[in-house]
Amino acid sequence: MGYKRDLSNMGVPQAVNELGAYMWELEKNRYQDDKVHMITSVKATLNFTKNIFLVGQAGLDYDNTTYKNEKSVDRVLPTIAGGSFSVAKENATVQTYQALLNYDKGFLGDNLHLFAFAGGIYRLRTSEYLGSTTVGGLTYPDWYSFANEVGPPSADNLYLLRNYNRGSDVLYSAVASATISWKNELYLDLQARKDWNSTLPPENNTYFYPGTSITWNYTERFHIPKMNRGQLRLAWADVGNGTTRYFANNLYTFTRLPGTDAVSVQPPANILPGSLKPERKREFEVGINNSFFRNNRVVLDVSFYRNNIYNQIMNLAISPSSSSNALKINAGNVRNWGVELAITGTPILTKNLRLDITVNGARQGSKVVKLYPGITQNFLYNLINGSAAAVRADQGRPYGEIVMTDYQRDDAGNRLVNENGLYGLNSQRYIEVANIMPKLYGGILSDLHYKSFDLRIGLDYKSGGTVFSYTNNRMFGLGQLESTLKYRDEEHGGLAYYIDANNKKVAWQHNQAAPAGAVGGKVYHDGVVLDGVKMDDTGKYVKNDIIASASDYYLSYVNDLASSFPPDGLFKNNYVKVREIALAYTLPQSVAQRLRLQKLTVNLAGRNLFYIYKSIPNIDVESTLGADVYVENTVYPGQRTYSLGLTVAF
Repeated sequence: MGYKRDLSNMGVPQAVNELGAYMWELEKNRYQDDKVHMITSVKATLNFTKNIFLVGQAGLDYDNTTYKNEKSVDRVLPTIAGGSFSVAKENATVQTYQALLNYDKGFLGDNLHLFAFAGGIYRLRTSEYLGSTTVGGLTYPDWYSFANEVGPPSADNLYLLRNYNRGSDVLYSAVASATISWKNELYLDLQARKDWNSTLPPENNTYFYPGTSITWNYTERFHIPKMNRGQLRLAWADVGNGTTRYFANNLYTFTRLPGTDAVSVQPPANILPGSLKPERKREFEVGINNSFFRNNRVVLDVSFYRNNIYNQIMNLAISPSSSSNALKINAGNVRNWGVELAITGTPILTKNLRLDITVNGARQGSKVVKLYPGITQNFLYNLINGSAAAVRADQGRPYGEIVMTDYQRDDAGNRLVNENGLYGLNSQRYIEVANIMPKLYGGILSDLHYKSFDLRIGLDYKSGGTVFSYTNNRMFGLGQLESTLKYRDEEHGGLAYYIDANNKKVAWQHNQAAPAGAVGGKVYHDGVVLDGVKMDDTGKYVKNDIIASASDYYLSYVNDLASSFPPDGLFKNNYVKVREIALAYTLPQSVAQRLRLQKLTVNLAGRNLFYIYKSIPNIDVESTLGADVYVENTVYPGQRTYSLGLTVAF
């Protein structure tokens, strides 16, 4: 494909020029990741008596990745420019060792049964990264070597030449558990655990968390017609957690000042005012599991839960004048609650044919109970272009509310237009417009079995959870959507006007020629008078009568409104998607035996196939790259996966 060409000065549309550059980079540049991932474990059991035994286990999760980037030079004439070469290696290991002493015994004719264990767990996580990049481009094209770099090494670019970091964290745990059961009817579980976590300061690096659960199979005591099994379960737990590696330390940055031998030591971006405590979560759950009719044709599982996450470890924003951005503190108490439901039914059941359908769903609510003394508002994420839109967790409000700057309005709430007849945003007024959390989500799974064939169809659905679609906002502003045909001409509702000598748009008639004072002697047919009010010369609000052109109106979404984003760019992220279709055929047993196999199955599957319904147009909401959790930006094509495989059992 040769070298990159900039065709913008040759009258080529910018979109075509950018597409050409994108295709050139796909063809010429290489970004390669080579990974070796190994998971190993060993387990040994030592029996002391019939009822007492020791189980020891060790495991290693090892990951080694080599990153290699080769970027081609952009041009060779009049001089060689561009290009780079970089290599990095990253290692990550997780070592786990545990020893558990077990006791297993039945009493009273085995009606009462006790199983218990106690022991210790040790986990060590380490990581190491080493990378280097050429400086100043490449001297010769297509030779990717550090000997081919243009720029000389210096103190100013050491961060490119030597990029190295490492880290580790350790967790020690003492655990104990006991399960007591009475016949097949009642089960009582008791758990206790104490952790020592190196990610927390020494004075607060240990925490204890207990848990208990009760399961009652009430159909063992009561007969309920048509019910095969009835189960009630109750569970409670209070768990603890540490934080990310080195978060609980005040970290200073050491750099060299460019062009000098002087060094600079910068204070931490986030200050640790005191010792952090472990993060805690306390949860209670109640649920039932019932099966009905012969062969368990209907299975119902329902659960309700409620939890409080408190002593959360977070960054609390402070004034930049303090030389730091935030405080590292324990704060917040967020309450979550929800209901989860799963129903499995078998509407068809014969000797050779069986159809199972499972429908599951979950609904969750939340509330920020408490933040920090003197603090009632907490910004979680800002929009990509600044703080004009954000996700907040305000005290007394649901978690994840989106607040945005509203349109300019009068006292009655009518939108205010400017002197050009266009809407503007009020940077001093925030409004709560939506929430990022979904209201309902789940799936539908259908399994059809006919003789040696198995067909599975899986659907996912989601309702609620708001997304700002940058793509739709941009396409609306550039007039690339069908909806932007409105007002463009007389056929689509555009108003007639001419432009007078004062550059003012004056209302006219479609079928009349331009008056003598019209600029250029032209009559335009793409006028629009937006709903709302304007401010007259006396400072009063009156009904808007200012004509704006359709192009000015739409372009305001990528110009005047682009830096803050208007509230009408939000979409509810509702969808129903065909997640998977899989077909399997198991060859006859006689064929498998001839091949000296136990079983041989051919599988054909497709994943992420298509949407049956989605509320956000023009994008695949699951293939977006956004700067925030609720912003859709820079859409990549959706990925469908097709597979053909064999499952062999020896």
